[in-house]
Amino acid sequence: MKLNGMSVVAGIPFLLYNASKNKYCKGNKTMIEQLPKAFLERMKTMLGKEYEDFLKSYEAPRQFGLRVNTLKISVEEFLKQSPFHLTKVPWTENGFYYEEADRPARHPYYASGLYYLQEPSAMAPAAILPVAPGDYVLDLCAAPGGKATELGARLKGQGMLVANEISASRAKALLRNIELCGIKNSFITNEVPKNLARVMPEFFDKVLVDAPCSGEGMFRKDMDVAKTWDESRPEFFANLQREIVSNAISMLKPGGLMLYSTCTFAPIENEGTISYILENFPEMELLEIPAYEGFSEGNPEWGNGDETLKRCVRIFPHKMAGEGHYRVKYLMDNTQGIYDELIENFYAYPALQPPMTWLDNVPPSAPSALKVTSIDNGYTELNWQPATDNDQRNKPMYVIYASNEYPVDTKKAENIVAQSIRETSYIYAPIQPWNAKKYFAVTAIDRCGNESAPINGDK
Repeated sequence: MKLNGMSVVAGIPFLLYNASKNKYCKGNKTMIEQLPKAFLERMKTMLGKEYEDFLKSYEAPRQFGLRVNTLKISVEEFLKQSPFHLTKVPWTENGFYYEEADRPARHPYYASGLYYLQEPSAMAPAAILPVAPGDYVLDLCAAPGGKATELGARLKGQGMLVANEISASRAKALLRNIELCGIKNSFITNEVPKNLARVMPEFFDKVLVDAPCSGEGMFRKDMDVAKTWDESRPEFFANLQREIVSNAISMLKPGGLMLYSTCTFAPIENEGTISYILENFPEMELLEIPAYEGFSEGNPEWGNGDETLKRCVRIFPHKMAGEGHYRVKYLMDNTQGIYDELIENFYAYPALQPPMTWLDNVPPSAPSALKVTSIDNGYTELNWQPATDNDQRNKPMYVIYASNEYPVDTKKAENIVAQSIRETSYIYAPIQPWNAKKYFAVTAIDRCGNESAPINGDK
């Protein structure tokens, strides 16, 4: 968008693909039969004659990709050394498809930060935002770091990357990936956007907003998202998006660029949010996006009627059938693919250090009086009374567990949502807002790794 010297690029949404068309078939029900009826009715209204092709697209396979970290190795040198079966991703110079059997997450090159595993379509946002060495760049919703690491690499050690994540647990994954990729001129924040906007007005040359959304584009990939969807969710996320983009715009320098994205089909979250920007920020204007095979224009009727909404890009899966989905460019997406990789390769293993019982084998006392309170934007606030340790020099830290079963099983590593918490309060901001956990427990842990008994919140 560009008006009076300030610019923003907007893209609306793309769809993540499921590796198996039968993955979510239960009994005699197909995946389509499990989708919410209200969602299907709205898509039928939106797509008209194309609706049947849209339904058939749910059989499309998932694509896997890796992006070469050019801070550590050139693309040419990597291709000489790579043991994988690679095919070029058209919309980025350093992105490649790989075959599922390659399993690059298990290779030492991955642990060395030579490449980042990322959904091919997810490479597009950082590829199109024209970041140059010396820019000040903000990735406002950055975890776990797929886009931020590419933006940082393109700075080539000059300028600054601020990568923000509101969730403390996700910010740790973001920090790990930023460090692994060797981005020295980076600054990781764990803040709500309005707090950043207050201290950094008109500060950034480029801003990327990969907005939280109702996730309709992920139904094929994760049927649990579809199960939690209802007709109120698009409006809920639209309100959240408008708060986020308002703060993002206030942090743009005059002449700056902002790239906006979602992974949902809902008009209120796409044309609706862009309409909100145009109506409330007259200095902003949509930039023209080059047309590619499989792209659809934004629909002004789904927004405020402004004809410039046609400059937005929609990607429907039935428009990208077969080889067509390789033409994804000037898109924006979410981090689901990277989250899946983390779940598969990291979060499946115990997250706490083994106790060093030869130094100290007495655990701290359990925290007490855990209070669980729902707050704005679907977040949950936890507060508790502190634990004590037998070693007076040691102030215990805390581990947060969450589950949909009560009481929370603190023996399961997958229930850990945060650790090394030094305060007696915590804001739970779930990775998938539509899949938030209901019950919580807190334990105390000392510097030797001894963990206390848990305190559970009320059922």
